Amino acid sequence: MKRLFRHETWIVLAALIAFFTNLGATRLWDEDESFFAATAAEMHARGDWTVPYFNGELFSHKPPFMYWMMLIGYEVFGDNQVAVLCSSAIFGTATALLTYALGRRLFCPEVGLWAGLAMTSSLMFDVVARAATADSFLVFFSALSLYVFVRGSQETNSDAWTGAQAPLPAGSPHPLLPHAWGIFAAMYAVMGLAVLVKGPIGVLLPTATVGLFLLCTSPGAPLRESRSWISRLGRAAAIFHPRLFFKTIWQMKPLTALVMVTLVAGPWFLAVSLQTRGTFVLEFLGIHNFGRFMNSMDGHSGPIFYYIPVIMIGFFPWSIFAVQTLRDTAQRIRNRDRWRTSCIFLACWAGVFIGFFSLASTKLPNYTLTAYPALALLTACFLHRWIHQPHTVPASWIRSALGTFTVVGALLIVVCPVLGFWKINGEPLLSRAGVSPAVSEQLPFAGLIIGLAPLLGGLAAMYLAQRGRTKQAVAGIAVASVAFVTSVLAVVAVRADRYQTSAPLAATIQSLKGSGDVTIGQYKYFRPSLTYYTRRPVAECRTAEDLEQLFAGSRDAVLVTTARKHEDIKDLLPPDVVILDQRPQFPKQGTVLLLGKRPKTIAGSERTVQ
Repeated sequence: MKRLFRHETWIVLAALIAFFTNLGATRLWDEDESFFAATAAEMHARGDWTVPYFNGELFSHKPPFMYWMMLIGYEVFGDNQVAVLCSSAIFGTATALLTYALGRRLFCPEVGLWAGLAMTSSLMFDVVARAATADSFLVFFSALSLYVFVRGSQETNSDAWTGAQAPLPAGSPHPLLPHAWGIFAAMYAVMGLAVLVKGPIGVLLPTATVGLFLLCTSPGAPLRESRSWISRLGRAAAIFHPRLFFKTIWQMKPLTALVMVTLVAGPWFLAVSLQTRGTFVLEFLGIHNFGRFMNSMDGHSGPIFYYIPVIMIGFFPWSIFAVQTLRDTAQRIRNRDRWRTSCIFLACWAGVFIGFFSLASTKLPNYTLTAYPALALLTACFLHRWIHQPHTVPASWIRSALGTFTVVGALLIVVCPVLGFWKINGEPLLSRAGVSPAVSEQLPFAGLIIGLAPLLGGLAAMYLAQRGRTKQAVAGIAVASVAFVTSVLAVVAVRADRYQTSAPLAATIQSLKGSGDVTIGQYKYFRPSLTYYTRRPVAECRTAEDLEQLFAGSRDAVLVTTARKHEDIKDLLPPDVVILDQRPQFPKQGTVLLLGKRPKTIAGSERTVQ
């Protein structure tokens, strides 16, 4: 019990530092974060917990769970940024603790500790744990459903997980299948919550993970040693034999799945269908689920290997052990290690989630976050071997991993200032590539702050590893990893935040127009964060008639566009429309303009901004 408390304390402490430091100090970033926060703000203003609206229109991108958490945040913290961010950080912390609990069950408490710390300090997971998006909730409920399965399976037959049970003949009941109906009911109920977070994948992918694991570990299954690759491929294909495949599906109680998911998620889908006459469900399933899988949307496409470099960056710093972890996992499965079954389960988990999104046409870096707990646990399993059986781990594996960590830190410290200061004909190098000068100004500072942790952490870990103090070396990597992600998201991001434009423009609108009702339009420059910070709909102006109607309808109308686009339309604007405010565009080059008629007397004085 003391060890459990100590381990969980370390994980919570790391999460508090990584997830909560300066939480809310930066304004919301476009695109998704501002879309979702503005939707929750509009639901809060309407007092509607059922139908999501954005910019005055039905917003069918996501189910309501994320918005519900933000609405609760509004009730607790008031109308501010912390209200829409805190629930992601809380669920991120819960996911780290859940990963620890999985590690205790699948391996041992020490593996759980390293995996939990990896979850608190992997770059991409830290991003979503501090963001107003649905990812933190989806990762938690996906992992929780699989935890329920593991717990039920181990309570039914713990010997089957350790390899202590004698092999069973083909056709025998699956030794890893939970016997209690309540386990399946609880597992599918949790998947129902995941459906309320992000739709059908909340039940499809965790169920596929469990199914693939049961197929791979069925009595007489083909995951055994073989002398030829042809024989291995044949054995692997045998697990998808129709008889075994459909038998496994039936053993997973699909009717229970249908009933529990319907009971949990069905009431809201029914309510939103009735209130929108089916429009929400049709758009959500047709466009934002099936459509995203079949077709690339919003320019988010990539090759089938897209997620290999994405995970190497997103799971950094722990991805420095990626090659070593793959080798270790393969060896444990091939050599019938005592943790073989657990490794198969985690390999199925990671393979299903990464494989599914690799096949999808629309690709985004955050889509494979649901595989991160599995990656963290497999990495921690390798680290456990290195700590307790260092003679079985080639020294070259460790040198390459720790060397990569150190070199990344050194490159950040050296390359970032070079890119920031390097000028060609007096113009910053990055500016010639269309990047805002503000980026060049901040790069030297950012490189120094971000690079210190991996540089010093890598050097310290190499020093400790060479002296046989492997556990301290891993602890040093963990400390450096927490420092790295915190420096990126709680220090550098705060400095970069000063260059965002939507919140300052919203403040200018309020100061120029007072408390009157302002009509806001945009011409070829739409940022959802402007809707969030103004708490007003932003109309899209496409034609000269739209522009004329905008300013004819109200003297308090304003238009947001860029300096480049302003050149195209300035002759179409009324002669008394002037530049009320202008801000440098970020991170791209350019200037964002706020156009409108000169304000009349406010509080007894004339105020004009040029």
